[in-house]
Amino acid sequence: MRILAATLFLTAAEILLLYRLSEWTTDYKLTFSVLPNTLLLFYGLLRIRSETVRTYHRVIGIFSAVTFFGHILFMKINLRLLGWNTLSLTVVQDFVYLLLTLAECAAATLLIVSLRGKEGRSFSSGRRMPHHRD
Repeated sequence: MRILAATLFLTAAEILLLYRLSEWTTDYKLTFSVLPNTLLLFYGLLRIRSETVRTYHRVIGIFSAVTFFGHILFMKINLRLLGWNTLSLTVVQDFVYLLLTLAECAAATLLIVSLRGKEGRSFSSGRRMPHHRD
């Protein structure tokens, strides 16, 4: 819990400093502020000792990979299919755009998990991995 609080504090401080002192565009400012905090949050997630997180660790890992590598593709496809432009989105459209992309990442994760089967398999090699119970 301390790492999450520290991450949120550092995120807020970093965003504030970048917005005040940097002459970059908003996209660059947000990118630089989000990358280190993403690493801290994932580190914190890996250190959680909750039984629920252990139970769904494989699915959470696959969702993280799908979101990291696929969200830009899904966002571009959504803009093209809906005929929207990011410069002219209303608040409602922006919210729909975000939720649709998140839903697509979740659907892709469920597809990968179902294709991999109930047995645990290595994500990279397809080998069966032993189930660990703590």
